[in-house]
Amino acid sequence: MNVLIITSWYLPFKDMENGKIHFVHEKAIGLSKYCHIALWYPYDMDLQCDHQKKIEKKIQTYRSQRNITKGGGLRRIKNYFLILKDFIRIKREFPPDMIQAEVPIDAGRVAVTLGKIFHIPVVVTEHRSIEGTGLDQDPNKRVKRSLYYVYHNSNANICVSKYCKRYLERFFQKEIFKVIYNGTVDPALLKLDKQVYAQKGYINCGIVAGFYSKTIKGYQFLLPAIKELKKMGYPIRLHICGDGEYYGYFVNLSKELNIDDSCIFYGWCDKQKIYSIISQMDFNISASIFESAGISVQEAMLMGKPLVVTESGGADSLMTKDTGIIVKNNSISALIHGIEEMVRRLPEFDATVIKEYAYDNFEMDRVSRRYIQEYRSILAKRN
Repeated sequence: MNVLIITSWYLPFKDMENGKIHFVHEKAIGLSKYCHIALWYPYDMDLQCDHQKKIEKKIQTYRSQRNITKGGGLRRIKNYFLILKDFIRIKREFPPDMIQAEVPIDAGRVAVTLGKIFHIPVVVTEHRSIEGTGLDQDPNKRVKRSLYYVYHNSNANICVSKYCKRYLERFFQKEIFKVIYNGTVDPALLKLDKQVYAQKGYINCGIVAGFYSKTIKGYQFLLPAIKELKKMGYPIRLHICGDGEYYGYFVNLSKELNIDDSCIFYGWCDKQKIYSIISQMDFNISASIFESAGISVQEAMLMGKPLVVTESGGADSLMTKDTGIIVKNNSISALIHGIEEMVRRLPEFDATVIKEYAYDNFEMDRVSRRYIQEYRSILAKRN
């Protein structure tokens, strides 16, 4: 079985060469155990040429420089025509039995159109929150019409959390949505490094951060919460993995709040280092305002670590009473109380129970097999 993944967003090629990994690539690697996989990113505006084909970290990857979001109608039509030509070229080399679209807009829209033209079944996975889709602020219903076209014409619509499924069913009551969580790399497959990260005599908590926004991830509430906990006498250390546009902004904020001794910024970390750090934490934190799911939450649970998670929609819908504590979002005091409760209740959380739940739901190989089962079921119905 040949499966072509079309993704709406991806890392630039230079970032992949420098060791960064995108979760769609991790998904492709997981699926490649059970089928032939190729990946296509049609919207790579960092590409230095018109079209590129390379093996990128074991996955046959196609990149095209097509922009369907800017310019007038004629320019957009031209880019759609070029996408069609790109696909015909790809199809000659890698004829797909199945198209897997990562996000309905813009990959899903292209995928179902190509599926109709070439009679190829399409599975669409929605990764975005309701805020990310724009469904909650769509007075002219353009977003809803565009999403309806995708969901109605795909062969299966997959959501990455129960929260995602609930809100889509509210807007698209006649469509069918299923939950398959994002696959998360099994920590047992990675050799952890031997560096000591946890500081002896301190409460060590971790967060895997994406500094692409000043607001969405809730760090503007978490850092002041750490300041208050420090003032209250808690010997706390917040270990922060991740980088992004606003990395320096939050490093400076920690200094302004006089908690730079309590916040350890590691910058960008590869998966091995993230797991090495998480493995030494007492617990992890997710402070987001909104999320569709939360791979970092899943990673922590795979390591058997309990969490303090805000009511961000997707992330808290991944949790159970056995895996952590859920608190209100947009609140410094809620995070303070949640972290205090976690410190007090830490012995109650069983790492084995947390790991078993996480492996059943999030471990990459199990998630990959669920997708393969979905693909085979669709193909069997067409034959």
